[in-house]
Amino acid sequence: MVGKNLFDPNFFKGVFDNLSTFECEYLVLGGDFNLVQNIEKDKKGGNHTTHFKTLEEIEMFKENMNLTDIWRDPHPDVQRFTWRRNKPEIHCRLDFFLISSSLSTDALEADILPGFKTDHSLITLSLGTKTNPRGPGFWKLNSHFLKDFEYINLIKETINVVSNDYKEDSRRDTFMGCDENANKGSFD
Repeated sequence: MVGKNLFDPNFFKGVFDNLSTFECEYLVLGGDFNLVQNIEKDKKGGNHTTHFKTLEEIEMFKENMNLTDIWRDPHPDVQRFTWRRNKPEIHCRLDFFLISSSLSTDALEADILPGFKTDHSLITLSLGTKTNPRGPGFWKLNSHFLKDFEYINLIKETINVVSNDYKEDSRRDTFMGCDENANKGSFD
């Protein structure tokens, strides 16, 4: 999304109206927005201003779609810039990712890296799937099943089949998790 239309709030309104019609659980929107979201944190040098009407459209879209600036969230007070000019010296963070807040826990890294042969830096976002380590776990009986007679009969039948399958096996106690030397009713 780069071009002179970016300074026109109606451009963003049109894009955001179109994106709002999408039926998706998550949204990732990134690029050169040609404005700073926070003059104090995202700009150094030059006029102390931004495209306020366009910023209003972006802020309204962020609120309506529950989006967050995924780099700014973990760096609330850090000044890093994605665009620079030497004469006069100006630095701005014009490039950023807006992502669904519910997706932010899947963000592994959001970074600003040096660009090559450009006045803009590279913005990166790495997303991962849930990688919670499996542990011994916690099992809880869904008591709803205790009222389902079809389920109860299926469980009884399965227990009988498994018991019969291991009846003649000399390693039965090991498979069943019992220690034959322990007191009756004890398990490993």
